[in-house]
Amino acid sequence: MTIVAISVLQNELHTLSSLLSAINQQVSDCTYILVQSDLDSAMSANQFIGNVKQYTKMAVLPAKLHTNLVSNQVYVLPTNQYLEVNNHTIVYDATTAADTDTMSSSEVFWNSLANNEGFFVGIAMYPDAERLAQMRMVQSLGALTVLCDSSHNIKGQVSKEVISQFNYVAPPQEIAKIIADTFFVETPSQGQSINPVLGIPPSAVGEQMPLNKTTTNHSTKNQQKVNSRLDLISNELEQQGLQLLDTFAKLRAESAQLEQQKLLLESVLLSMRDGVMTIDANGQIMQMNHSLKKMLGVKDDIRSLTKWLDERQILNPDSKAVFIDDENPLLLAMKGYAIVDSEIQVEQKSEANGTQTIYLKINALPLQQAAQAATIPAANNATVLVISDITNRKRTEIELRKSELTQKALLNAIPDVMVRVNRDGVYLDYIPAKDEGHIPTAAFIGNKLDDIFPEYEAEDLMECLTEALDTGVVQKHQVEFPVETDKQFYEIRFSPLNFNEALGIIRQVTDKVVTEDALRKSAAYFRMLMERSPAPVIVHDIKGRLIDANSATLRMLGAENASDLKGKNINHFIHSKDKSKFKSYLKYCYNDDVPDGPAIYQIVSVDGQTIEVEAVGSMIMYENRLVVQAILRDVTEENQIKQQLSDSEYKYRALFEANPDGLVILDPNSKAILDCNDNLLKIIGYNKKESILGTSLLQYSPDNQSPNNPSNTLWNSLMEQIATTKDPIHQKWVFLSKEGKRIQAELSFQTFNFKGKSVCVATVRNKNK
Repeated sequence: MTIVAISVLQNELHTLSSLLSAINQQVSDCTYILVQSDLDSAMSANQFIGNVKQYTKMAVLPAKLHTNLVSNQVYVLPTNQYLEVNNHTIVYDATTAADTDTMSSSEVFWNSLANNEGFFVGIAMYPDAERLAQMRMVQSLGALTVLCDSSHNIKGQVSKEVISQFNYVAPPQEIAKIIADTFFVETPSQGQSINPVLGIPPSAVGEQMPLNKTTTNHSTKNQQKVNSRLDLISNELEQQGLQLLDTFAKLRAESAQLEQQKLLLESVLLSMRDGVMTIDANGQIMQMNHSLKKMLGVKDDIRSLTKWLDERQILNPDSKAVFIDDENPLLLAMKGYAIVDSEIQVEQKSEANGTQTIYLKINALPLQQAAQAATIPAANNATVLVISDITNRKRTEIELRKSELTQKALLNAIPDVMVRVNRDGVYLDYIPAKDEGHIPTAAFIGNKLDDIFPEYEAEDLMECLTEALDTGVVQKHQVEFPVETDKQFYEIRFSPLNFNEALGIIRQVTDKVVTEDALRKSAAYFRMLMERSPAPVIVHDIKGRLIDANSATLRMLGAENASDLKGKNINHFIHSKDKSKFKSYLKYCYNDDVPDGPAIYQIVSVDGQTIEVEAVGSMIMYENRLVVQAILRDVTEENQIKQQLSDSEYKYRALFEANPDGLVILDPNSKAILDCNDNLLKIIGYNKKESILGTSLLQYSPDNQSPNNPSNTLWNSLMEQIATTKDPIHQKWVFLSKEGKRIQAELSFQTFNFKGKSVCVATVRNKNK
């Protein structure tokens, strides 16, 4: 298979069309890989693929992971992904992707193409810096590089120094002829092919030279053709050319003519990427190529395979157990056994990196058997080994197995029904649910989406599935499914597996739907209650941003509608002197503390008026998040009244204390002393008011007011009069001071309301003065 990799921009698709058409007409068995070089373009891979399809009749597909490359098809490689070609399959280079300093994603791809069997051509549509770097890598790997000569990129616009970095510069028609002539592949028109091992072209060498070669002389062209033939020989040698090695081993000591063949064969071995080694029955190494030395990590020739094995551990890569002698493929090869695709794990010590692990694939064939197959004489007891380094592939397999185990564990942990469906909605596979309450898994066997779900639901599901497969993005859809007499709700997520299949996860969400419905109703009910509340109610977040407010709040703040307030911070309405207090209030609310009582703030309305409010805040769930609900009360007028009362009481107290007579406030029922001024204390000879509060004035009187008038009898008569009249009552009275001094006084009683209560005020005027 010939792989043609083309680095192309969006604006080069017209030239690309001519190129693909020309190659497809002149060369058969070609696979085309397009590498989009507009790294800064906003165009998606799907859009680019769609544009390419307009310029070719061949199939155009995305080069996704695990894609098997097929002849006469065009694959578009996504950028910035560590994808490479291994055995004509797109794989992921996990090792390089993990160590981005080792190689870029572009270098990984171009490097991997040269490691595949068959022919490889790198074509640049324009020689910018990025594509020059790509083509230099292609040339360093011994492959062919071509610059497509179109009217806009060659004529006087590209320097000779740039052109000199390509093997060929040619228009699309001649590029197809170059590929056909260089690799001597069969073309649809020729119907002619050659033996790639013998390297016999269909025509003379001179006729196969490129028509527009710009930078190399005739000698260089011949050398490139020889290199191409040698690459063909090396690729074929592993499968068909062991007889050449047999001939080389047998004739190594013969004539000078045979020596020349030996040198030619050694040059072939030198160019091979696989390691080749010839050993005798004692394990002595008769011949080893450079690739094998590099693979085994040795600088000088090693003479004994047995000694090399003794210094390393040879493990079975699957079981990780050390090979016993009868199973070690290298020891079996020394004994003359043929070995086919046997894999080994080699643990070897390195001074720089410690213990190093590599994986090798072993193929061995005794030269005697190869000679018999080729009907030529062979040396006795000699074996040829072809050794391939499969470290990268093996590590990828190991990581893949780990990934598969992880994915399997994840799948087993998912309790939901999982199904695999194709683009037509047919169930291909399923994993049953881990618990009860789901759609029976038997319903999926041999059915389609529209066989299980109602017709209106199935149509929506098919649209959801198609969109997931077309966009490569997970899509979800909620359906209603009747189970017996109840309605159950399910959420189905389609995750694309490839272009034609998707994984569907079916989860029962009945409780979620019911809960969300209840939350919606609860939110609506809360909003109705808040709106109907006569008190201003606001809802804000932890930052103080206003989320909602009722009509009473709008009236209090002087706002016309809720849009005037939404999005604003409540701090905007707080008076400057209360802003620090409001900040503490927010912290207090979000600590979920129980408030000690309402907080008083001064707020400024929309029209600039200052309003004093009493606020009580609490945490609530609102629209699935924690917020603060605050209930406000305008206390501006109330506090003004309190202030007036306070002022009135202050004036009353000033007059009460300044009165030159003794003043006493009595309880209307018990007539006990509730309050008095300092002048009364002076009259009866006491220093502290607390000493007489709760007592009766009768206690500070002598037993008799006159020889025939007991104080007790006269006092009770006065109290009865006070209870039956609101008019002032006057009475002469004698008090007995604390020191025992008799004081002549005049009592006046008056009853009136004070702070909503009926009180009696007595005035005591000292007549001794």
